[in-house]
Amino acid sequence: MILGDDGGGEITYNGGKTWSSLNNQPTAQFYRVNVDQQFPYKVYGGKQDNTSVIISSRNNGIGLTDKDWSVGPGCESAFVAFDPKNPVLLYGGCYQGGISVLNTVDGHSKEITQYPANILALQPKNMKYRYNWNAPLIASPHDPKVIYHAAQVVFKTMDGGLTWSKISTDLTRNDTLKQDLGGAPITNEGAGGENYNTISYLIESTLEKGVMYAGSDCGLVHVTRDGGNSWQAITPQGLEECLINSIDVSPHAAGTAYIAATRYKFNDFSNMCFKTTDYGKPGQRSIRA
Repeated sequence: MILGDDGGGEITYNGGKTWSSLNNQPTAQFYRVNVDQQFPYKVYGGKQDNTSVIISSRNNGIGLTDKDWSVGPGCESAFVAFDPKNPVLLYGGCYQGGISVLNTVDGHSKEITQYPANILALQPKNMKYRYNWNAPLIASPHDPKVIYHAAQVVFKTMDGGLTWSKISTDLTRNDTLKQDLGGAPITNEGAGGENYNTISYLIESTLEKGVMYAGSDCGLVHVTRDGGNSWQAITPQGLEECLINSIDVSPHAAGTAYIAATRYKFNDFSNMCFKTTDYGKPGQRSIRA
């Protein structure tokens, strides 16, 4: 028999008494990847049904092997954030808002979750904070000691996660009719993979400090130009309910940003890429690519 799952595939030749290993096949789903500025540089990312991993970009041998990988912070669904010039402290996310920080020098790790509560198997509408399975966790490109995290609101820490402050209101549609038990009524998928009305992407401009864009899994886009003191809705005109999967901000032109969205969960597989050159201002809000 062959068993296929989100970690790869296993084979049994004796009716299930023993199974082959997952560790003999180059199969992986990475949610997000990040790189540092060392030489050789390292690649960081959350690996589905596993852990987050740190991968060397090269070695002095005949090629990369699993010995060039090490376990990172957070868990399988992690964004990994750090100072790219000095990646000693690595911040990694996990489902339901979990966050840990790993010291790569001494190997010590600790939890710094913004809202440390056991919310497994709760209805999202009853949660104080709703986190995406792949909840954004980023370091400011202007000050890597500043870490941002997002549920349906955006959080900020300046002291390594000891304290967190909320810097936005709810930036989602907050439709409670779509915040019931995941996978119900047969089986409740209680780990948070089906949480809805969450922030799915967050990015700060490398060109302009305090300019950040947030996108939700229900199709809303917001921007702040003052570090989170105020947010403006800039959802592209005519964009229906969808997943804002990624946002990129131009490092060259102020006010220019790119948005990639998808409606595959609605059986709509059309291309949805947008560009703004004026921070998404009404009237000339976006250009669909």
